[in-house]
Amino acid sequence: NAAALEGIVARLSPAVQVLDKPPAQMVPPPAPSGPRFELISGQIGYVYLGDFNEQSLLTLQAALKKFPVTPRGIVLDLRFSRGGNFKLAADAASLFLG
Repeated sequence: NAAALEGIVARLSPAVQVLDKPPAQMVPPPAPSGPRFELISGQIGYVYLGDFNEQSLLTLQAALKKFPVTPRGIVLDLRFSRGGNFKLAADAASLFLG
């Protein structure tokens, strides 16, 4: 859906851009502070965690419950994450895989 994609790109701007060819040099934008979540275009859930640690799984579970409607899809933004516990990452994935 073009409107949903435009909404995602607008929310992530300037970190995300649609380019027809790669620029000569890309400088990553600064990482957003703290976790955040929102519903984009009324149908796509966006969750940014930042650091992935013991608190991240609880934050993710809480974020998924706070969406006013069930999203058609979820963008789990882990950009700028410094990594973390593999078991916690697998537990987070299980929220989506059942």
